[in-house]
Amino acid sequence: MDAAFWFESLGHPTIRMPLRKSVHSLGRASECDIVVRHGTVSRRHAEVRVENGEVKVLDLESRNGTYVSDGRVTEAIVRPNQIIRFGDVGLLLVAAMQDVGGDEDTESRSHQELAAPPTPEAEHLTAAQLRVLDLVKDGLSEKQVASRLALSRHTVHNHIRRIYEAFGAHTRAELMALVFGTGE
Repeated sequence: MDAAFWFESLGHPTIRMPLRKSVHSLGRASECDIVVRHGTVSRRHAEVRVENGEVKVLDLESRNGTYVSDGRVTEAIVRPNQIIRFGDVGLLLVAAMQDVGGDEDTESRSHQELAAPPTPEAEHLTAAQLRVLDLVKDGLSEKQVASRLALSRHTVHNHIRRIYEAFGAHTRAELMALVFGTGE
């Protein structure tokens, strides 16, 4: 099994940016591997490296800085489900374990590191919705959640829709940021 990484935008619609190379340049300039057209992002803002199953971000002396977990960094290892800000633009790092023979990805998370704190939003969820939320936090797709809980995909979709409503989220990335306490 190999790890695959990508960034997800926090806005709506969600945009996925796979990190397929070992070194990615990020900035406003069109020659960057990841182009972020925003006034607070420098032309060559940062470099993102994928090495030995880890993602490292290096700020390239940008004007508005690079932040991991709200702390300005010049260089930092980024963990899955952390939000990295380049200037005012936040991106969520997502990791998946890829089985060479399989056709589905499962997001990889450390239960110890990412145990969700109890949130006021979760108090309004039913027991069934909480079971679905636990599996979504573990990175399972709607199809995988349905299979694991022996529910129809339609039922799971409706639970997830209500979970999004309870948290005021519009995307999975936004929901994860709220659940794991990295949202605003």
